[in-house]
Amino acid sequence: MTTPLIRTLSALAVLTLCGCSSSNSAVMPVAPTPTLTNITVSWCCFLNDANTRFQLYAIGRYSDATTQNLTKVVEWQVSNLTVVTIEPLIFTTVLDGRTTTGIVGTIVGDGRTVVTATYQGKVGSVDLIFPEPI
Repeated sequence: MTTPLIRTLSALAVLTLCGCSSSNSAVMPVAPTPTLTNITVSWCCFLNDANTRFQLYAIGRYSDATTQNLTKVVEWQVSNLTVVTIEPLIFTTVLDGRTTTGIVGTIVGDGRTVVTATYQGKVGSVDLIFPEPI
């Protein structure tokens, strides 16, 4: 008397020996996983009437030409905290009919600073000067 396990193992052994497959599906090639090629950091949208809070976001471009908002996963750094600070607050706005997720930056003084985003060994940055030149 054979058990279901022995029948299954026997069937697998026969399929393996004859090079057969248990399904008629074709083997599909697997596309390579896209890799991050660069990060662009941008700012927009003053968020208050005093124009002291604004939105920053990081967009990643991948090897397959797709883009993805990386704002939530990048490591943020500011070169001059006497000009701008970053709050760990995720903010979503609609700009030109598109929803954009960003973090909140606050202007705390006049001067120049560089805001940098780092992820998977790639770095993007934006140079900011406040007050903005006219």
